[in-house]
Amino acid sequence: MGLDKDSKEEKKGFFASFFGGIFLLVKALALLLIGLIVLVILVGLLNSFFGNNEMPPVVKEANIIMVKEIDPNVEIFLSTTIPPKDLNKTTFVTGEAIYPQEEGLKKGDRFAFRVLDGNEVIIPLDIYPYFDVPSDGGAGTGTINNEGRNILPGGKYTLQLVKIDSNNTKATIVAEKEFEIIGRYSKEFLSRIEFWISKDNKEDSEKLQELDLSGIEQINFAVFGKAPEGEKEVYGRTVMVRENFEGEVLTETLPWEYSFMLYPGEPQKLTGLSGHPLPGTYHVKIYIDNELIKEYKIIV
Repeated sequence: MGLDKDSKEEKKGFFASFFGGIFLLVKALALLLIGLIVLVILVGLLNSFFGNNEMPPVVKEANIIMVKEIDPNVEIFLSTTIPPKDLNKTTFVTGEAIYPQEEGLKKGDRFAFRVLDGNEVIIPLDIYPYFDVPSDGGAGTGTINNEGRNILPGGKYTLQLVKIDSNNTKATIVAEKEFEIIGRYSKEFLSRIEFWISKDNKEDSEKLQELDLSGIEQINFAVFGKAPEGEKEVYGRTVMVRENFEGEVLTETLPWEYSFMLYPGEPQKLTGLSGHPLPGTYHVKIYIDNELIKEYKIIV
């Protein structure tokens, strides 16, 4: 009788453990499912807020009629934050992102911005996304002067607000705003940044300012940079293109372009090439705040 009682207790314990385990497993699966649903919702919200990987809608200036009819009821404001705070700011530092805002357009109006340096258009509609005003009261779109390609060097500029018709065939400049960019780095500071070529892709090798690798079957060169010790970080980009020996830029491949950030006192590789490249002259151009700072020619 004692054995039967013990056996029954063991069975009860087994079934209790078994069903308890099943319950915990079902609970865990339910929590996982809820987590996945929440994740999908969050991704959807983030995509709707920040956009997705699709190319933003733009119009080509060459394919659109452009006229200028300033509307006194439409204004432009510039902000460095989203949501905007200081809307009266007109002076910025190179690399300080600017978010243009409009006020005065009507719900459904389509608009974009463009930037002029004097009379020259340096940020055209071709690369600036247009946007349809969701409601009366103002809206903003796009960014200028960030670390992307539309970063602006020091100088004075004009921002134009362009109203685009629904067929993307006519554009009307309805407002303008003058603003100024102050260079992030002084000329004296830029002169103290060190750049060099390494023949064997090693930062501690001989520092060269020119390089001829013609006749060498396998190459492995690199361009390095180093910001002054104890100073601030330096942002920039390198662009490398290949020319034939007649001086023609070859376009069978896109330019090699890389962004970089130099930490004070630390050498960093900016770009390079190894292996058996096609012969020609490789031009390496170093830009800081969208200004050409240094150029190297490597003959292969």
